[in-house]
Amino acid sequence: MFRFVQPSEMKNDFVYTLMVKRRMEKLKHCLQACAEQDGDQPRWDSMLVEEHYRELMHPVLVNWTDTRLFPAFQGAVPEKPVRERLLEEFSRLVLIPLWKHQEGPETAVLRADAEGVVYFPGCITVVDLGAEAKEMRVTFTRTGEMVTISAGERQFVVGFSELTGEKEITAPILRRLGCYEHGGVQFGGSDPLIEAFTERELPEIIQSYGRGRPSLPPIRSLSLADMWYYEKAMDLIQAVWPQMYREVTAHVRAVYLLNTGEIGAVTINLFQGAVFMSHRSDLMWTTENLIHEFGHARLDQLFELDDLLLNSADERYPSPWREDLRPVKGILHGLFVFVRIALWYERVAEVVPHAADIRDRTQQVLAQIGQALDTLRQHARWTALGEQLFSELSEQYDRLVKAAAVSNHAGSPEGSAAAG
Repeated sequence: MFRFVQPSEMKNDFVYTLMVKRRMEKLKHCLQACAEQDGDQPRWDSMLVEEHYRELMHPVLVNWTDTRLFPAFQGAVPEKPVRERLLEEFSRLVLIPLWKHQEGPETAVLRADAEGVVYFPGCITVVDLGAEAKEMRVTFTRTGEMVTISAGERQFVVGFSELTGEKEITAPILRRLGCYEHGGVQFGGSDPLIEAFTERELPEIIQSYGRGRPSLPPIRSLSLADMWYYEKAMDLIQAVWPQMYREVTAHVRAVYLLNTGEIGAVTINLFQGAVFMSHRSDLMWTTENLIHEFGHARLDQLFELDDLLLNSADERYPSPWREDLRPVKGILHGLFVFVRIALWYERVAEVVPHAADIRDRTQQVLAQIGQALDTLRQHARWTALGEQLFSELSEQYDRLVKAAAVSNHAGSPEGSAAAG
């Protein structure tokens, strides 16, 4: 039987594979509709081949399709000016991965941002043309291993491997972002859609939780010390829980770091495959928050395939993780990620067996899990798949409580606290 709580080895993971395929087929449907209207446009729909779907589906592309492309196609194919603008935006999001696989058009016209910079999602190199190229349409033409970049009267030729970050930069218009990458997960970096989201929408989301509106400036570049810190965090996850590491590096693409102390970390399904996290020099805090948000990302994939719950979105019940009443879906999300955190600390305790703070944190987490399970038993109405998931979560909780009681000498206050 497929297990949802334990990390997937990702070799034949039907949840992730089906979720990606559904998204990409919906995208191809929109692109095909454009091609049927505009014979002079590249046939983008035929370029998106299934073996490249995982690389193409970057969180920035997910956000763009959900907030710009799909809404524009609701009801009917949009007018020609709208189609042209959307295709121009789309080409920036997929050009580099397509070119890596010898796909895509030979020439693409992309628009620089307000600072004269062209970003490519997942790429650690940007094209910085300076303020004089503000919002200018820039032509990119690939010939063999070289790329010609034309901006107004200016023209530059750069190596494609320089553009992708595979080789050191020699071209003056290229700039390397101070990002760190571990197993395909990028820490730091930026994109115009990310900048807009962290400036406006994400603070509004946090404010809707009943908190103050935070300032969430992204950390575009990391120092060498910070890169080493995130390397240490990912190395720890890989060493302690290799199955989790393999799952995460297969479907999480980016951890966008925020220069703030006002929030911890958050996952938003509008950026499927991304984590937004404040930067703090506390290794156990960082690894727990990574495991936490990786869990939200995993459950969001499952929610794209099945409702799991039949409850109304208006229903609200107590949550052990929030002061305000929460929808059942939110409580399930909390339960799922905190069961995974308990599994994480179970493994960490084997590496650091006498750390009192790890035992205390495990007991706190188990107590919260027990409260959430009670709430869901009373109020949740499940689909068949949701019932299976809840059964797995309950089984893991029962096993973890027994294991914690044994490790704390059954009958001690530590051993009995989780049962509440």
